Amino acid sequence: MSNTIKILIGTRNVAKITMIEKAFERFPAIEFLSLKDFQDLDDSSLVEGSDFKKNAHMKSEFYFKKTGIPTISTDQIQWLEKYPENNGFIVHIRKLANPNSPRATDDECGIWIENLVKKHGPSKGSFYYAISYTDKTGTKDFVNIQKEYILQGEKSEKSNEGYIFDRYMKDPETGEFRINQPEEVAFSKFHDFVKQEFIPKVFPQLLDKKVF
Repeated sequence: MSNTIKILIGTRNVAKITMIEKAFERFPAIEFLSLKDFQDLDDSSLVEGSDFKKNAHMKSEFYFKKTGIPTISTDQIQWLEKYPENNGFIVHIRKLANPNSPRATDDECGIWIENLVKKHGPSKGSFYYAISYTDKTGTKDFVNIQKEYILQGEKSEKSNEGYIFDRYMKDPETGEFRINQPEEVAFSKFHDFVKQEFIPKVFPQLLDKKVF
């Protein structure tokens, strides 16, 4: 009898998919499915709002109801110590970068970040991740705060669509751009969360090595 647990990753964002898959590598009993496995799935009615926790919750429930497959979904928000609004939380940078466009480009967002740094100076910052998991028993919601970096005006030559801030955030200890760091370093707090919080609360049986 197979002990494999199949989970759908409820996002089309490649960077988030990679983050989740890498963080769960130490738990080989979990097999991930992607939305590409459901070619006929229509998610055009799924519209995200400004609350990152509600977005993650909504997406995990939506895709579970559509597929019947237990689903994990995430959404993130950027926090900056020197950002003067919303207690430092930046909601919808693409709308801030270009209010006249339905979706500002990464370059427009980069200009917005550079102007923000010019105005307020370098700032401590981190990502807050909402993670929701839905199965037949209901939905479990989590919030995980990532490693702290320094947002400044210089940017990395490397880009990663969907994570614009990563190009401008430097590790205060090494001076490396976050985007240039290995997955297990840049997302170390998420890896810790999976092992120390998600697995014990959702799949405690996987802590028993006999499962593998």
